[in-house]
Amino acid sequence: RRTAYCKRGLALVCTAGTAGSYACGNRARPAMATVDEAGIPRLKSWEVQEALKALPADSRSPDLAARRGLEFCNRLFAIERDLEQLTPDERFEARQKRSRPVLDAFLAWLHEQSSQVLPKGTLGKAICYCLNQWDKLIGFMADGRLELSNNRAERSIKPVVIGRKNWLFANTPRGARASAMIYSIVETAKENGLNPFAYLCHLFEKMPNTDLNDPMAIEALLPYSDSIPPICKA
Repeated sequence: RRTAYCKRGLALVCTAGTAGSYACGNRARPAMATVDEAGIPRLKSWEVQEALKALPADSRSPDLAARRGLEFCNRLFAIERDLEQLTPDERFEARQKRSRPVLDAFLAWLHEQSSQVLPKGTLGKAICYCLNQWDKLIGFMADGRLELSNNRAERSIKPVVIGRKNWLFANTPRGARASAMIYSIVETAKENGLNPFAYLCHLFEKMPNTDLNDPMAIEALLPYSDSIPPICKA
């Protein structure tokens, strides 16, 4: 359930198509399609830290509109913490009962506030962004395996961010693409309790004799597969 990035990266390495999804951060950028060029759904991450930056200094006021909006986000994250130990199917059902009403109330509040705030103000921009990206923000509701935030993915790429200035081979688009695939595989192996070095050795041994056009053969190589030998376990 934590292998959306790895599945895409490994599929690209193997030149075989896969299905999955991934969450993007909420930095300002032109509107993007809900699926990428590979047909993989794009989601938007709910980042409370960004919302906090939008609050003015006197945000302790209980009637502040920005504080009200932030409360909707906090309620969603509180629900997610309660559902953390559930299976994906159970999480999906619980979200429909608990998260859906919060999302509906938040959307109604966004529409109400959009006509009452300055469109170029901080809160106005935040409200406009939420409305424009709503389909991607609620994408996590479609599948219990998807997460509300991409914070875990952000933490996983921290080693890349820290060392990227030293890795001169990644100074081209092709190098960056190769790095993205390798790190996706390594970090997802770690998420699934595998030893990255042992897992990569396993891939290098098996892939030369694997039919790369067979989706089931590719599936058997992914970190969550029951076919992964015990020696790969961390």
